[in-house]
Amino acid sequence: MICPLCNKNVKELHKRSHILPDNVYQKIYNKNPSKEKPRLSEINFQNKKSIKAQTGFYGKIMCSECERKSQNYDDYFHKLLKDKNIKEYTKYSEILNFNFKKTQKYIVLCILREHLYQKKLLNKNYFNRLKNLYLNDINDDETFPIIIIRILKNNDLFKYGICPPYWDRIGDHRVIRFSHDGFDFVTFISSHKKTLWVKNIRLKKDQFIMINIKNRTDTRSFKKILKTASKIIKK
Repeated sequence: MICPLCNKNVKELHKRSHILPDNVYQKIYNKNPSKEKPRLSEINFQNKKSIKAQTGFYGKIMCSECERKSQNYDDYFHKLLKDKNIKEYTKYSEILNFNFKKTQKYIVLCILREHLYQKKLLNKNYFNRLKNLYLNDINDDETFPIIIIRILKNNDLFKYGICPPYWDRIGDHRVIRFSHDGFDFVTFISSHKKTLWVKNIRLKKDQFIMINIKNRTDTRSFKKILKTASKIIKK
């Protein structure tokens, strides 16, 4: 059997690989006053089916060695978001002392896992390019720019919501988005030339910027917010 992520010949695939890391569900569990963990539902609108799970969603999507390596990136990013080493500004925040490659690999990994689980998120070209970015030691912050948004209001409905990777559009750009822990991760996938505001606020090798929004409804004027933040950061 060939592992679809590393392409190595393996005896079998890992039986319970999380699609999103287990730690992203912790805040949902902590918000529940009952001792019993809340049940989660995966809703497929196309097939009109709902699948329930107790502690997240799993799949046989990679070998055990890939699963072990992926947990390193999951753990690193979870600790990074908990770190107090954050510099606050009016429209954005900045995380200091971060590892760019581990941060990028975590976000790309979440997209790859969803594709391997659903078998239809990416076409072959994008899958191979993202897989190459994840597996190899590539120091590239321009080909697939990443923007991170932080929801500030604790009482916002989406503050602790979890949304697996899905296709969206910002202006002329096709992006893949997912969210957890009050953060929205946006990866620009299309080959269109990236505008200046995308370049200014993207995750960079030497800079981790998070755009602050009050609540999820701010995304109605999402592009305007990102452009405004870009001008402030540039100054």
